[in-house]
Amino acid sequence: MPYVNITEMFVHCVSCPVDDPKIEFQDYQTPGFILEVRPSGLKTFAYRYCDDNHRQRQYRIGSYPNISTELARRDAERLLEDWPFGFYPEPVKLRRGLLPYQKLALEKARLLIGDALGNASCWVSIATPSL
Repeated sequence: MPYVNITEMFVHCVSCPVDDPKIEFQDYQTPGFILEVRPSGLKTFAYRYCDDNHRQRQYRIGSYPNISTELARRDAERLLEDWPFGFYPEPVKLRRGLLPYQKLALEKARLLIGDALGNASCWVSIATPSL
């Protein structure tokens, strides 16, 4: 997997040869931030990390051009900040319709409010969409 500076211009210009199923590029500025490019032209931003069992996991942030490179990088940086504290993006998978960063915000708010108030699951489920 080549290390590159994933910029808006790079994402716009990069393509995948028809011979390969996909090419992955890893950003050298933000650890774990990757770009997957497929021959069909689909370009997907993702964050790759290791869970508590030392298994490699991948969280898809979104696809280009639906999400900009800068927004995808910010999401990856936010995930990187939360990773040492045991917050992984896996349990955040909500119903369709919410964007990945909205899912993260809702789950993190639920965790913070639940810790602050003890058992606040009843109140949190009313204030936020059901998880």
